[in-house]
Amino acid sequence: MSKNTSGSGGTVAPDGTDGTGEFSDAGTTVQRERFDPDDGSDVAIVTIVEAIGGATGRPPTEITPLHASVDSSALGALATSRDGVYVTFVHEGCHVTASSDGQVAVVRPES
Repeated sequence: MSKNTSGSGGTVAPDGTDGTGEFSDAGTTVQRERFDPDDGSDVAIVTIVEAIGGATGRPPTEITPLHASVDSSALGALATSRDGVYVTFVHEGCHVTASSDGQVAVVRPES
């Protein structure tokens, strides 16, 4: 498993890293990022778009707007709920999961 340490975050994972960045294993790429839920839904959305960009190798400005794949009120719930809310959807061929504790994982199957 390889790790690209270009991600940012604040929590230390069990392996001693911050748990963010790009990981590759068994024919998939996983991009993990974190956001602070107290910073609001805009920060959650930006973090999700940046994670999709990292997984696809494209700049965030080239990512299709998220509302094409997921209801914006679902993303808003990430910043307003502390009850273990998570949103899972597919966007631009990537499987995206974001949770109200600030974790984002984007899985892109290798072609």
